[in-house]
Amino acid sequence: NSFRDPDIISYTTCISAMKQASAWEPSMVMLLQLAANGLQTNEIALSAAMKACEKGLEWKLPLHCLTNSEQFGVKLDIVACSCAVGALHEGMRWKASCDLLEDTKQQNFHLDIIAHNVAASSLEKVSRWERALSYVNL
Repeated sequence: NSFRDPDIISYTTCISAMKQASAWEPSMVMLLQLAANGLQTNEIALSAAMKACEKGLEWKLPLHCLTNSEQFGVKLDIVACSCAVGALHEGMRWKASCDLLEDTKQQNFHLDIIAHNVAASSLEKVSRWERALSYVNL
């Protein structure tokens, strides 16, 4: 019977596969089903669903997941925040991407160089190179 009942590993594996296919809608449905089935969401499943949204050019849902991570029972980590920055970048939301980086700094939660480079790239696309300099390590 335990083979028929999906666990967190089953859900996370499916969500990760959907991420590879940029299938953001089914990955978000799976994330919600995980909670509806009484399982605790983990950082890996949440980040994979957010990354699927990024790949599918859906920027609103990763931001929603990030701001409501407590409802999923997940503590924010660098990967989830970086996924949100990347989704905002892909959605051409350069200001929101930069604001998110600033918010994390104010909370003493420092993102990695990849997130900073993504924000700098967003600024480059809108010809705001002066602000982009603050995100690169010269």
